[in-house]
Amino acid sequence: MVERLRRIPAAVWAWSVCGVLLVVGVLAEFVLPGPITGPPPLIAACFVAAALLSPAATMLVGGTVLLIEAVVLLVFGLDFHDAQDLVALVALVVVSAVVCRVRTRRRAELATVREVAEAAQRAVLPPPDGRYGRLLVASRYDAAGSAAHIGGDLLAVESTQHGVRMLIADVRGKGLGAISVVGGVAGAFAEYAHLASDLPTLVSLLEASLRRRKARSRPTGGVGYDVPDSAELFVTALVAEVARDGRTLRTASCGHPAPLVVRGADGAVEVLEPAEDGLPLGLRDLAPGPAVVRSDELREGDALLLFTDGLAEARDAAGAFFDPVAWVAARGAGVSDPGAVLRELGDAVVRHTGGVLQDDTSMLVVRRDA
Repeated sequence: MVERLRRIPAAVWAWSVCGVLLVVGVLAEFVLPGPITGPPPLIAACFVAAALLSPAATMLVGGTVLLIEAVVLLVFGLDFHDAQDLVALVALVVVSAVVCRVRTRRRAELATVREVAEAAQRAVLPPPDGRYGRLLVASRYDAAGSAAHIGGDLLAVESTQHGVRMLIADVRGKGLGAISVVGGVAGAFAEYAHLASDLPTLVSLLEASLRRRKARSRPTGGVGYDVPDSAELFVTALVAEVARDGRTLRTASCGHPAPLVVRGADGAVEVLEPAEDGLPLGLRDLAPGPAVVRSDELREGDALLLFTDGLAEARDAAGAFFDPVAWVAARGAGVSDPGAVLRELGDAVVRHTGGVLQDDTSMLVVRRDA
């Protein structure tokens, strides 16, 4: 029942509330005892319309309010207080229409900003979905930014001479300011994934690139921006590689959630805990040393699931965290269609959180075919 109520459009709720308030106003004027008057619910109907409906609908509600008051004056006659109420209602209707017009204009401007921001993000971070040799890749990105549908998560896949290399990362911060950091890390990965001979070297190159960026960066502020200054800037990341033989999977963690492998034979779920959970990118100089790599076998039909902490830390109204391992295990099947699995998983997170994401959520499924 609650889920059905949530699916009702906001305009339907607004019209329903306005209708109830108008009916209450009419009853207060013509039916209820003298001390109860109609203007308060009529005024409330104008406010609701201005906040939730279109300018034309707001004018319709306002015209209905004035019509009700005109009928009241014709029926009961005009005195000084009634004239004051009428003038006040006329002013209210005009103000409601102006406020609604400003609101819809700002909403249109915000929609334009979102379109531009999403286009910029698609240019910087094109979706990695597709086939890479024996691997079928699908991704999903849900941003928590309120001003635009962009955030601080990064998904990237590169087919190299060493195999297919993948990066999933999470920049500290979100919103419009995070896209510059994301773009820098994405550009570095796109270049160094082809040059690095192994994953430890790749991690070192990404670390060096981010440290150079930190050295020349300045604090970013303003509406829609939430990126720390250079001293606090870091990026959790997981670098993965499926070797050219298609069977060897290598992973190196930089403070990132462990990936999962769903076995194609029986749908069993394995958590690939890192051999050593290294520090995030941007902070690795605090504990120098090469990244430690874990090696696993990726069999035919197996699928690798990578995700950011926005998935594992998604909470419901009671504060309970979403458990991706339990969800995949309860699903009880292998991954034949990575895109379909991501849709199911994303919908499960939306239901769990009630549609309110507190952090960017990114997921990548990589399935090995024959």
